[in-house]
Amino acid sequence: MVKKLQRKLQWVLSMVLILFVITILISTLFLQYMSSTTAVKEQIRAAEDRFLDNYYESLLQVRLKDGVADAAEEEEEETAVENKKVNAYGVVFDSEFKTLFTEFGNLSKKRVKKLALKMVLSQNESGIISHYEYRVRDIEENIQVTFIDRNDIQRRLVPVVVGSLALGVMGIICVLILSFFLTKWLVRPITENVRRQKQFVADASHELKTPLAVIDVNLDMARSMPDNPKYLGYIKGETSKMSRLIQELLMLAQVEDQDTVDRSETFSLTDTVEGVLLPFEAAAYDRGVTIGQDVAEGLEYAGRAVDISRMVETLIENAIYHAKEGSEIFVTLKKEHKAMVLVVENDGDTIPEEQMQHIFERFYRIDKARNRKNGHFGLGLAIAKGTATRYGGTIHVTSEDGHTAFTVVLPIEK
Repeated sequence: MVKKLQRKLQWVLSMVLILFVITILISTLFLQYMSSTTAVKEQIRAAEDRFLDNYYESLLQVRLKDGVADAAEEEEEETAVENKKVNAYGVVFDSEFKTLFTEFGNLSKKRVKKLALKMVLSQNESGIISHYEYRVRDIEENIQVTFIDRNDIQRRLVPVVVGSLALGVMGIICVLILSFFLTKWLVRPITENVRRQKQFVADASHELKTPLAVIDVNLDMARSMPDNPKYLGYIKGETSKMSRLIQELLMLAQVEDQDTVDRSETFSLTDTVEGVLLPFEAAAYDRGVTIGQDVAEGLEYAGRAVDISRMVETLIENAIYHAKEGSEIFVTLKKEHKAMVLVVENDGDTIPEEQMQHIFERFYRIDKARNRKNGHFGLGLAIAKGTATRYGGTIHVTSEDGHTAFTVVLPIEK
């Protein structure tokens, strides 16, 4: 199911990013095209003025050369300028379409005149004929035609288009690679959650299977030996174990299901921690350890006292259970900056680094056989972590040279 979700998410994300890349690519090409079109029009306007200046200059030279006495009676002659440095061409016609002036470059003068005449006869002020863009305007009683070869502009666009397409293809490839890793990263929490749920079901089933099997066997024995009450005692013990397991499972579900807590009430954190320590003195004495404390006075905290009490109980019980005989368990509670800091320390076996990474996971036990025998299910620290998280705090463990410390940091809400 997760893999299908990942594939669908990857497909959707890829399509969105690819469309984004294509949109940018099309926009870039469109802007380049519009820029080239604008450049062509500007070149035509510049060429118009230049051609007109050349026309008047050539006309003046002809008249001075011929010594014209009366310009009104003069029959105008055609003049021509060859300019191969530009890709623009121009022709001036009189009202009877007689050529008065031609400026040509790479084209022949005849070809330029023919094209100009076509453009005039189209009766449009501007347009495109073949691959030439033109403009026609009236100058006095004459007609000026200016046109430019668009192929030169388009040829200059080819590298831009090829470069843009290459970048687009590279962008799409990068998008596909990025979408693969991004979707994998996005689905990772879901994958982890599904894995944990499966592990949870497997572990819970395993924990329930053993007492159920014991109950089943002892029921058969009780039926066959009704006068022997010890089998009923075994059944009672296993039933109590199952009851504790179910209670812890419900507690864990409650802790992990609620994101926030009711902070409308304030309680004495100092009294709560000290109240938890007192009942454990007998258990500590049985294990051959002592409990020391440095609990700051008068600390108040907003929330539910039962949540904090249950978390402290778990940490104290865990410390007593794993402490070596003759050692001391030390509990510290203080206010530090804008948080309450609780530290529970004990001396025992060093927790390996690889086990510390999993110690707050559900059903995780360092010594599985020993814990199962003593009725521990590996849910206490998971519940403690869930409680700290609900209060916006953190819990972590350090273990070095046999000294282990659990530190809980609970922020103070204003």
